[in-house]
Amino acid sequence: MPSFSDDESYQSLFQEIAQMIQAAQAKAVLSVNQELLFLHWNIGHKILERQAQANWGDKVVKQLSNDLQQQLPRSKGFSYRNLQYMKRFAVEVSREAIVQVPLAQLSWYHHLTLIEKVSDPLLRLWYAQKPLKTADRGI
Repeated sequence: MPSFSDDESYQSLFQEIAQMIQAAQAKAVLSVNQELLFLHWNIGHKILERQAQANWGDKVVKQLSNDLQQQLPRSKGFSYRNLQYMKRFAVEVSREAIVQVPLAQLSWYHHLTLIEKVSDPLLRLWYAQKPLKTADRGI
């Protein structure tokens, strides 16, 4: 089998394809992250909505957590505490804001940290953009 490793045309093709793969992988990760953020927001919103309609307290969140963990044992992230975070996320962040590039690129953990540490929504957005600007400069 001939070796193409010294062929410039082959190296160019290889680099182009490798970059295409990396770009698609990065895009897929962002897409999955955004869908998870929507899921968490929707769960929080649904719980808040139903609690208001049925006049339920936090015991329903504990029950929901137990039932979800039992029904979906392989799924992680549905602890009582995390469901409480989802409720807070739905209150603190608008659904529309999730599609904004800075917020869509942050992980669930980063959103929780910002919500816990920064009460001002504008300042929170500023902090959300900060890691992206640093990453763009290669820092």
